[in-house]
Amino acid sequence: MANLPNQEPLVESQSFYHKVFKWKEKHTKYCYESDGYLSFSSDGTGYWRCYTWTDDHESDHVWYCNFSCYSHSGEHLFDTDQCESPPMSYGKKYKWHFDFEYDPSYYDKISKVTQYYNC
Repeated sequence: MANLPNQEPLVESQSFYHKVFKWKEKHTKYCYESDGYLSFSSDGTGYWRCYTWTDDHESDHVWYCNFSCYSHSGEHLFDTDQCESPPMSYGKKYKWHFDFEYDPSYYDKISKVTQYYNC
């Protein structure tokens, strides 16, 4: 499966210690994601949280995603590891999260994030 880039996230908030990016609903094949929330703290920790679900009756699916972070000028800073949803069954919405660490020297430079995903 190809990794699909999502639309640009909305910058929810920024402060000296905390940056948040949000995504609206998106989907690929039988899988959906909503209320995506990516948070960076100035100490080099971060987390991703969202809801995922599937409308396929036949199989359990997993939502895979990772994030590429860029500076205001478009310089690529770093990528997160891939994160995975729990296996999804039809008719159930899953809230899940993924914690990560990054080099805190990048914190002030992060201004754009692209999410790549597949299912």
